Amino acid sequence: MAGKFYVDDSFRTNPLSLTSGGKDVELFFGNKQSRVYTNVKSPYRFWKQAKLDDPTIKGYKVLGESKN
Repeated sequence: MAGKFYVDDSFRTNPLSLTSGGKDVELFFGNKQSRVYTNVKSPYRFWKQAKLDDPTIKGYKVLGESKN
């Protein structure tokens, strides 16, 4: 099953992710799924921590500035 999912703010744990500004970051998983997170202030650090929490994450891509 493949697909791209946009993560809702209600699932975010860092209070900074609820403030505007930052980048949109897409995380890629081994099952061909991906998740897009908005308002990421430090994409590389975000990816490193996410990979520690979930080793099935295979990579990430910065999509650009968050629109909100």
